[in-house]
Amino acid sequence: MWKHNNKQTNRSPYWEAIKLLSRQDYSKFKLIQLLKRKGFLPHDIETTIEKLIKKGLYNEQNYTHARVRGLIHKGYAPKLIKYKLKMESINIHYEEINTIYQELNLNLKQQIQHHMTKYLKKIDIMNSNESRDKIRSKVLSYFYQKGYNPDEIFEVLETLMK
Repeated sequence: MWKHNNKQTNRSPYWEAIKLLSRQDYSKFKLIQLLKRKGFLPHDIETTIEKLIKKGLYNEQNYTHARVRGLIHKGYAPKLIKYKLKMESINIHYEEINTIYQELNLNLKQQIQHHMTKYLKKIDIMNSNESRDKIRSKVLSYFYQKGYNPDEIFEVLETLMK
């Protein structure tokens, strides 16, 4: 019997974690939060996570690398990727992020160019009545929010708008 919200229950935190992880991967921090929200005791949660790791059913590094790949594909810059992972209590070094870029055969300039091409098609610059300065401003704002520095953005933008 497990203590759950001060009541006895047959559900174990281990099987609850398995159920959660069968749907999607989570950071350790998020998995702990979800199990706490379900009312399990902190000691039982820690024991559960240790058991999952020992059995090879949970590996935070796999989650981290998958999350970085996903954020790269969404067009985020390394600086913002690091920040987003920090919000999930995951510490990652820029070297690790750069290694994942290499695994994906990408560099920062290629990533910006790919996403900028898509963005420029989306805002349809050829049929736009807006001035080039207004379009530059929109693009700069969009990519700045993705974590890129203005010099990187302008370099790619100038080559694409020629």
